[in-house]
Amino acid sequence: MIMPAIEQVHEGMTVIDSNGDEVGKVRAIRMGDPEAASSDGQSMPRAPMEDFLTGIFGTSPDVSPEQAERLVRVGYVQIDRPLLGRDAFVASDRVERVDDDTVHLNIVVE
Repeated sequence: MIMPAIEQVHEGMTVIDSNGDEVGKVRAIRMGDPEAASSDGQSMPRAPMEDFLTGIFGTSPDVSPEQAERLVRVGYVQIDRPLLGRDAFVASDRVERVDDDTVHLNIVVE
C-alpha cells in the first residue's frame, strides 16, 4: 500500500511549490480528521468551532473560516515563511511528493 505523501512530512523540511520556488520550512503538520465539526454544526455549535479554529490558525486573513474547516478535515502543512512575516497553510492533498528532506507541492504558494 502506498503511503500518502503527508505522512512522510516532518518539521523543518524545506517546502518547494509547483514553480520550483522555495517557499519556507515546515513548521507543523496535522493529519486530517474527516469527522471534524463543520460549519453546518453537526458536532458542535458554531461559536466553539470558530474558537477552535482561531486557536489553530489565529486571526490570519489568509485563512477564511471555511478554508480552516476544510484544512482540519483533510489535514495540512503549516509553512514558516519568515520573509513574509506570516505562515501559509496548505491542505494535505496539495503535497505532491516528498524527496529526501524536501516537500514538493502541486500548487504555487504566494
